[in-house]
Amino acid sequence: MTSNDTINLKNLDQIPTIRLASSSTREAAKAAGGTSRDFWNVPRSSLHTMPGFNVRIRTQSYIAHVRWLADQMKAEGFKQDKPLTCYVSKGDSAESLIFVTDGHSRLEAYDLASSEGADLGLIPIVISKEQQTQSIEDLTVGLVTSNSGRPLESLEKAAVFKRLVNFRWTEGQIAARLGCTSQHVRDMLLLASADPQIRDMIARGDISPTTALSTMKQHGVKAVEVLTEAMSQAKAQGRQKATGRHMVDPMIRIARRHAPTLLKTFKSIQSDPGFVNLAPETRSALEELLNQIATSEKSSSKKAAKQLPAEGDPKGQETLDLT
Repeated sequence: MTSNDTINLKNLDQIPTIRLASSSTREAAKAAGGTSRDFWNVPRSSLHTMPGFNVRIRTQSYIAHVRWLADQMKAEGFKQDKPLTCYVSKGDSAESLIFVTDGHSRLEAYDLASSEGADLGLIPIVISKEQQTQSIEDLTVGLVTSNSGRPLESLEKAAVFKRLVNFRWTEGQIAARLGCTSQHVRDMLLLASADPQIRDMIARGDISPTTALSTMKQHGVKAVEVLTEAMSQAKAQGRQKATGRHMVDPMIRIARRHAPTLLKTFKSIQSDPGFVNLAPETRSALEELLNQIATSEKSSSKKAAKQLPAEGDPKGQETLDLT
């Protein structure tokens, strides 16, 4: 993946539509040809993933992580102390199917290593009785609370929060189950609803989730424009990431660009004979503005004068020595 490749974020908006019907774990594992010790060992062909369930984003960082896991598996095999967590459910044909609910990265790494010639054999999985009593909502919560591998990124967590809202959970319920504040829930939901351009910037690492949130709260619909400009400013300075220091309100930027012309126009209006014919409040506003500008100019001149070295000042001469 290069910096210009598009990152697919469609999975963040997906809702699992599968209907779970708990089934016998022993029956499913044996049917898959698995062997049992402290957990089950099953062939790769018996494991399934639920469409729309995994919220991982295939960023460069994630792909590198899977690559690292695959290389580890090639060297050491699939670690038995890192089993996949699974759920057994009846399929459409009443057949018991084993679905992975935690360990999608490891499963992808297994597939990658296998595609490159590694013979990794059976995969260790855990199917607990507690797991079998859970609903799709519980399993979704587990993407955050029971994650045994690489922690979810903010955008990925935001997708979980949004999914729970679509399950008709309240902010209070989400906060209680995920162990966070209601404000954090609101922030995650705001992040989940961000413009696709903003979410793409976050996924690429151009901006942090915190920067995105603060900009969205401050600028609303203008957030995309502000963040895009900030990224341009950052790149112009040789930076890979835009931060608050690169933020400039579009209106402020426009005002700065036209400030000299505006000041010249205001002064010409003030000196125009027709100035006295303006409404009193208009004249007062213009005069107040020009007075503030004049005061600022005087203040700037005084500061500049203080910074100049006094005549004959050795220190000053040393400072201004250009040789």
